[in-house]
Amino acid sequence: GRDLGANLDYYSKRGWLYGPRLELTGEDYFSSLSGGYIADRGDRGVDSRNVAIEKERGFLWWRHQQELWGVQITNQVQYWSDSEVLRDFRPEDYETQQAPDSFTEITLPADGWNISAFARYDINNFESVPQKLPEIRLDKLSTPIGDTGLYYSFLNSFAYLEEGALDSRRIDSLLRFQYPKRLASNWTILPIASARWTYYDEAVGGEESVSRLLT
Repeated sequence: GRDLGANLDYYSKRGWLYGPRLELTGEDYFSSLSGGYIADRGDRGVDSRNVAIEKERGFLWWRHQQELWGVQITNQVQYWSDSEVLRDFRPEDYETQQAPDSFTEITLPADGWNISAFARYDINNFESVPQKLPEIRLDKLSTPIGDTGLYYSFLNSFAYLEEGALDSRRIDSLLRFQYPKRLASNWTILPIASARWTYYDEAVGGEESVSRLLT
């Protein structure tokens, strides 16, 4: 399906806000785009950094999901001219989305496995967002161990992280065992044992490499 339109709003104390709006759907994809621009003549105040908000304001929100040759693709781009633009012009969205989030994820499902690449990036200039550029991850889905009733799963990931002037590389591994036990027709207990090892080649505060083990 195809839905093409426009955002056109008038604010008596601020002016006209206008921009594109479209939604495309198909058998194996979904894509939507919504945006707006305004020369805001109202009382704009300051942003999250306590910096005066400029007159030229706008936002853009693009979401896209698609399956291509067995690969699942998810993409979201959120551009805000300032930290308060949704608060002022899309308050219903701002209630649940108080910071923009832009990312791309590509996942290849295999037989009992997921192989994925995930990147989070910052296209706005009013806050420092922890970026993953990217994170490569290998997941083993829950798998029975013979006829023991015991299941195991694990993940391994490598990520390049960047936040402001700090950057680091992270290795993250998790091994989990589960033993579901049915006690009655509608009662099941699920004991879980797991171990997680995380290593940073440079700590967030700029220190030397650090690792931790959680069990």
